Amino acid sequence: MNSRTPMTALLPTLILSSCWLCCGQTVPDWFPKAQSLPPPRGEIIRVGTTDELLAAVDRVPPGGTILLADGQYKLLRPVVLDRKTNIVLRSASGDAGTVILSGKGWEYGDEHDDILHIGRCAGVTIADLSFTDCRSYGIKVEAEHAPKDVHILNCRFRDIGVRAIKGSAAQDADICAVRGSVRGCYFENTKVPPADWLFGGDYIAAIDMMALEDWTFSDNCFRNIKGRNGGGRAAVFIWVRSRRVVVERNLIVNCDRGVAFGNPGKSTANVAGERLVYVSDGIIRNNFVVGGLDCGIELWYADRIKVLNNTIWRPERNWNRGIRIGTGTSTTEIANNLVHGGIQSEGGEAQVHHNLAGRLEGYFEDLPSGNPTLTPAATGALGQGVPLAEVTEDIRGRRRAAKPDLGAWQSDREPDFQAPRLWEYSAPLIAPEVRDSNPSQAQKDPSVVFYGGKWHVFMTVKLPGRSAVEYCSFSTWEAANASPRTLLKVSDSNYYCAPQVFYFRPHQKWYLIYQMGVPGADKMWVAYSTTADIADPQSWTRALPILDGGKDDPRKVGGLDYWIICDAQRAYLFLTSLDGRMWRLWTRLEVFPRGFGHCELALEAKVFEASHTYKLKGLDKYLTVIEENGRRYYKAYLADRLDGEWAALADTADRPFAGWKNIRPAAGVEPWTDNISHGELVRDGWDETLTVDPGNLQFIFQGMWDKDKSGRAYGQFQWRIGMLTPIPAATASK
Repeated sequence: MNSRTPMTALLPTLILSSCWLCCGQTVPDWFPKAQSLPPPRGEIIRVGTTDELLAAVDRVPPGGTILLADGQYKLLRPVVLDRKTNIVLRSASGDAGTVILSGKGWEYGDEHDDILHIGRCAGVTIADLSFTDCRSYGIKVEAEHAPKDVHILNCRFRDIGVRAIKGSAAQDADICAVRGSVRGCYFENTKVPPADWLFGGDYIAAIDMMALEDWTFSDNCFRNIKGRNGGGRAAVFIWVRSRRVVVERNLIVNCDRGVAFGNPGKSTANVAGERLVYVSDGIIRNNFVVGGLDCGIELWYADRIKVLNNTIWRPERNWNRGIRIGTGTSTTEIANNLVHGGIQSEGGEAQVHHNLAGRLEGYFEDLPSGNPTLTPAATGALGQGVPLAEVTEDIRGRRRAAKPDLGAWQSDREPDFQAPRLWEYSAPLIAPEVRDSNPSQAQKDPSVVFYGGKWHVFMTVKLPGRSAVEYCSFSTWEAANASPRTLLKVSDSNYYCAPQVFYFRPHQKWYLIYQMGVPGADKMWVAYSTTADIADPQSWTRALPILDGGKDDPRKVGGLDYWIICDAQRAYLFLTSLDGRMWRLWTRLEVFPRGFGHCELALEAKVFEASHTYKLKGLDKYLTVIEENGRRYYKAYLADRLDGEWAALADTADRPFAGWKNIRPAAGVEPWTDNISHGELVRDGWDETLTVDPGNLQFIFQGMWDKDKSGRAYGQFQWRIGMLTPIPAATASK
């Protein structure tokens, strides 16, 4: 075909192209939409016929773009891209349905009937084109020629006989296709191979690629990629010395196999005597695999693979083959997957945890038809996952909850935060130190950050006749008590204590906030010191007031246990006043630490002191924990904003955030406390946002037996510092 076919003659074909997904098989509305490319750059060559296309490929310069006009381009030989640098081949309209590249035909029988080859190139983008009706390969990426930066975007593949995208390889282990992607593409076959094809008509796949390094296959839709007998290769099949490959956010429907890393068979590209590892350091996450006669996800001769948060719905045939862990698979993690079917080992080894496999009727709105929304009946999936650093979003790009759902779909329910049902406490980690000078009577009020590979602890030390701030640092908590301690020389006052430490990013400084008694002041100072080096206790500046207790001090009561936390606009100062009230002041970030005003009541409840407020990671919520008097325990309150209203989360002695009702000693620890006093949650970072990870809580507290308080003034209580760790609900009763 030497000229572009008239659009009127093509109308039935184009309508079919635009309706590939019709008859109940449309791409769901929730599925990610392909992003448009930016306007073309460099030299632009416009083509409208097959001959013009072939000529343009020969002469396109580095950085050039070939724009294809609407129409059908029938190719009797492949388009060959070789020794090209940073070129783009794309439709002029940006509509893949109106620019169609076709081969000789599925039934033509020419095993060399390919449409496009990519060889020794560095930078090739193929976008917004349709590839249809050829016997062999739609696009062939020749890894044996070491192409780099090959990207296939928003293309459509229909009725490609053997492989829609093929990646070939040779036996040289040092040569591969480096950096590439297939994104936003649609693959569908409307027919199955005849019996006289290879493997009895089962030699077919959508993507089959070898020798890849740093490739991503994402946001693609695959339908009906099937062999004659149900034994076709996977929609995404990666093997032969491939590494660092990511397969994510794909919808795979009625394909014989979903995703395969490796193959139980051999390849002509294998090297004799070489350890057989088909794929290493890869990730398969957030994919939907629905139907298909053979299996959902399979691994063979795969090493260091993560299979995370996939949803798989198996038919009755080969129902147990949801995830297959095949021979040669090792050092692999299978987690947070939701499988209507089974997860089975077939000679491989993997860490398999936090998955749900079995019959999941009633879990989905209509998964076989493409609606994967979890129903309220999906109790085994909702909030049952473990937070994973590799999976922060779902298949739609929606943020994962702190307690994520299993599978590829994160439900639209408002992510919530629940107080731990039960905590375990450690042995005392930091105790009063026996020493000749400044002997310690109590270690209390810890403030903790992990920075530079070490824990940094600032705490009140009760000394004869005075209270001060003491510092220590260590690499592990086991070394905490033996670590050297340093009194901070920030004040000459006999009373400076209850520290809080954080890094204030706008100033690129560490801030230490504490309360300080000053003779003649009506209220204690809200004091601060700064340093550029948290690891040098001698570097802190002398105390300065944020609020000095004078006539211009806006506090309605002096209060104590001062606490600062920031959002994107303001710094907030919270304090308690030992009378059931928590107060709030704020200032703009740009004037911090000055400008605090607007003193107002933030919370009135049965609370006492030591209010600490945090941002909950992954949730649009803030958490405040406050200590109650008597046998000390902590209550908890939630708010949507730092200047919002606080709602009770756990606020009674029988249902505390942390108290004698919901603590127990860890295994091997002798009981030593029934008080949970002045504690601080371990943060997820160290900056002024004071963010904590709800999925990884730890609580550093001061503790002692309540009976040991008898006959002693508060200043004589011998507090020691320990750590609380939540016990998962599934093991709390054990």
